[in-house]
Amino acid sequence: MPTETFESKWSFQGTAREVQCHTLGGGHTASDSLLYLPNERICFVGDLIAIQNHMLVVDGDIHYWISILEKLNQWDIDTIVPGHGPVGGKQWISQAQVYLQHLLDQVNTLKQEGRSTKELSSTVMPEAYQEWSAKELYTKNLQHLGENIS
Repeated sequence: MPTETFESKWSFQGTAREVQCHTLGGGHTASDSLLYLPNERICFVGDLIAIQNHMLVVDGDIHYWISILEKLNQWDIDTIVPGHGPVGGKQWISQAQVYLQHLLDQVNTLKQEGRSTKELSSTVMPEAYQEWSAKELYTKNLQHLGENIS
């Protein structure tokens, strides 16, 4: 059993660095947490960001996830350590936002056109995402959102 927990932020100063643990709410899952090294400007983001990898959206709240990334983009960060993919720069925060918003836009367009959710499986993946890992998640994400977003 844990001896310490936190609701939004927990910090401690070691002999070599300050470490901050944060939660900005649930985006990818209800329990998203971040580990931030402010002096080094490094953020371990878990599955809130995947670099060159499709993110799975079936367990969280995509709208809140996008708002978490907006907040995270305001932090002083140079390096992102993602849950999946290589270490990258801060631009991957925006890239993740663009990807998630793209998924929402695809689903909203389909619904506005009066097309069925089943038609999402034939959606062509944009070239920007074709080289990313976990390609099967693209269609899975669209179908999940189509069935669960009103």
